[in-house]
Amino acid sequence: MTERELLEKLANKWHLSVVERRALPGQMAKVSILLELIAAIASQTGWYPHDWRPEQDFSGCLLELLPNGHCLVHRKAEVSCMSYEMLGTADYNSIQAAAKEWLQQMYPIDIDGVRLDWNA
Repeated sequence: MTERELLEKLANKWHLSVVERRALPGQMAKVSILLELIAAIASQTGWYPHDWRPEQDFSGCLLELLPNGHCLVHRKAEVSCMSYEMLGTADYNSIQAAAKEWLQQMYPIDIDGVRLDWNA
């Protein structure tokens, strides 16, 4: 698999095998490519992750692409056992800015042990 294909898998499944991780240059994920992939998924489906929605139970962030091109990043947290609450929603002028915020909030250092290269 190419680097881009590996990062596409990481953006969709948040996991790579040991062999796949070793195939990445420096065994790191380039954030610039991940942000492109997150934006592409959100552009196709209106959401990132594509199968999450605000009314569902999750802990973390959800990116929503609006028809006017703005993006919302919804933040939820588990407030008690299996009970989740919306902490807030932030509005971004671009999908790129929203994707960066999503990634910084969800995976600031690594995704399932794959270190993120914020300089690439």
